[in-house]
Amino acid sequence: MELPWKKTDSEPLTFRDHLAASRTIFASERTLLAYMRTSLTMTIVGITLIKLFNELLIQIIGWMCIPTAIGLFIIGFVRHKQRKVVILMEEQHRNGSGDKKVTKRFTVKAHPEF
Repeated sequence: MELPWKKTDSEPLTFRDHLAASRTIFASERTLLAYMRTSLTMTIVGITLIKLFNELLIQIIGWMCIPTAIGLFIIGFVRHKQRKVVILMEEQHRNGSGDKKVTKRFTVKAHPEF
């Protein structure tokens, strides 16, 4: 997988860079939670439209909300995983760990100057 950005310097990551990567991962997780919240809301709206209204058009809209909500959840989850892998690959590349397998857990190690 090619990285979407390249740094011109090949210095190892500083503590600030590790914290920036952590913030980026946390922002991605917040975005995933927003996708999940929107998906849940669409599911509830769909079920409500199906159960409370007898008009065919409104029930069709309700039935369309449910698969849309499932698709939205899947899209959010996939995007979150893709962003996390790219961030971890960039960090490993900058640290000089080469093409090792991307770890699933992100850890921040203390920098010597702190």
